[in-house]
Amino acid sequence: MRYVFIILCLIACAAERQPGELFGSVEEGSELVVDGVLIVDRPLPELFVRRILPPGQTYSRDAAGVPDAQVRVFQGDQVFEYASDPAPGRYLPPPEAPLVQTTTEYRLEVEVEGKTVRASTTTPERMRVQQMVLLDEDTQEIVRTLKSFAEVGDEVYTAPENQLTHLEGLIEIHLEKAGEAYQAALFTLEEDAQLLDEDFIEIYVRTP
Repeated sequence: MRYVFIILCLIACAAERQPGELFGSVEEGSELVVDGVLIVDRPLPELFVRRILPPGQTYSRDAAGVPDAQVRVFQGDQVFEYASDPAPGRYLPPPEAPLVQTTTEYRLEVEVEGKTVRASTTTPERMRVQQMVLLDEDTQEIVRTLKSFAEVGDEVYTAPENQLTHLEGLIEIHLEKAGEAYQAALFTLEEDAQLLDEDFIEIYVRTP
């Protein structure tokens, strides 16, 4: 009986399976993905309209980009028509578009080959950062306070206090109004940087 069970398992795990069987059925060009981020007090963002490629096809932006879409963003009664860019799938807002407002609903509409994709979102209130500090990873004590735009303007990029060594210490952000809706992100210019340690969850999931 044990031998029959082993044979059945081997049959069930056969490698001769198509990508669609492993990842679900995805026909080429069947789904659209629209990528864009609204940032309060910044201009309307560029938007990217792309198609999902089949699992067996090597991904490339040019192949996934949709060059013939009609892209519109609505803010109340205002309609902003986006223009197609030479880069496949990239769409640019009109030059006269206003800055993104707080607590305002924005609606997106994308038309491609007679099909329409719609989405909407409401921007949050302004989030003000009171302080950013570097903590000692072991003691959780403040090593130094980082400079902000309010203090030194564009010199935040060159200020000695803001020059950090990757994976040394923890950065803690103190917000004027903290809430679960806020997300802070850090970016590095280093290629192939190790972003997470093995103890990432243990370090960051802690009570303030």
